[in-house]
Amino acid sequence: MNWLQNGQPVGAQDRTTTEDGAYTFNGYADVGVRNQNATIVLPTEDEWYKAAYYDGSASRYFGFPTRSDVLTRCRAPTSQRNSASCNDGSSTYTPSNPENVGSYTGSASSYGTFDQGGNIQEWTETIVADGNRVMREGSFLFSPTQLGAGVRIPLDPTFCDYGYFGFRVATLVLEPSTGLLVASGVIGLAIHRPTKAQLA
Repeated sequence: MNWLQNGQPVGAQDRTTTEDGAYTFNGYADVGVRNQNATIVLPTEDEWYKAAYYDGSASRYFGFPTRSDVLTRCRAPTSQRNSASCNDGSSTYTPSNPENVGSYTGSASSYGTFDQGGNIQEWTETIVADGNRVMREGSFLFSPTQLGAGVRIPLDPTFCDYGYFGFRVATLVLEPSTGLLVASGVIGLAIHRPTKAQLA
């Protein structure tokens, strides 16, 4: 995130390009909280969850990140709705690797994000008991029941050697309501505390 936050610099890298920016690192796994002026971040669990399951036009949450309350179907990449790279044990589709992002064109969330169900498990910014970091969604190895809204996995962030772990990048933007804060003179709060994440 820091490299993106710092404008994707080329050439020699040092502490100012990779160890500080959106987050301040102190060694391999010791990461500070989101810095105040960060705009490119790991989503918090709440931000990730809203992007995956919430439909603002209907003011409701779905059970699966494909705009559906019906169990997601595990299939090869397709434009059919409610599909993902997951493993239901069928002989017709048993993935052995993640698919390319966006391969399930008919299964975007209400916010337009792809692959928030299946493909890879994703780290979030949220830290819970014992320093574990929350991961969301199942991977291509998991059953479709693991893609549901109720599934969360707290895991030690130093435990990341598997090919089905990854992360999603979020860009922070101001919610429309924060414009009222600017109008009422609370400019610092409106500028420094964006409240909505756009997930890539």
